[in-house]
Amino acid sequence: MSQIIIQNGNQSKTIEQDDFPIRIGTDLNSEILISGSLAEGLSATIDRIGDKYLLQITNQSIDALMNGIRFKGSHWIESDDELKINNAVIQFAHQGDDLLISVSDISGEQPTIFERKDNPKDYSRIKPLDTLDRLSLWLWFISLFTFSQQKL
Repeated sequence: MSQIIIQNGNQSKTIEQDDFPIRIGTDLNSEILISGSLAEGLSATIDRIGDKYLLQITNQSIDALMNGIRFKGSHWIESDDELKINNAVIQFAHQGDDLLISVSDISGEQPTIFERKDNPKDYSRIKPLDTLDRLSLWLWFISLFTFSQQKL
């Protein structure tokens, strides 16, 4: 029974054929997690068809290089193939019926899971309205309404 062995730094995990396809993307459910916007989601899949492995780019908006050449669509994986996608370099090697996938991060960053955007506005200085402020606001609203009714 064939399996895929994914090595990412010091970590290694084995995926059995029943768990194919293998997902590559920014989505948290991906077996190979890459940096990027969560909107990118699933970027590519690897599946086994017969005795070969097929890589398919599922998100056509991403830039992917296979062996240094930009590519979209599908590619039959061979030993020594190298895929560059976002921050990751993914190298493939066949070991019998198994496929060894070695993942390297070329950016030095951790995969983006949730990116917090800095809010340019500082709301910390805003205090809640006290009773006098509420009363003043309410009186202003009533006077505005009354004034607009008199003009009609």
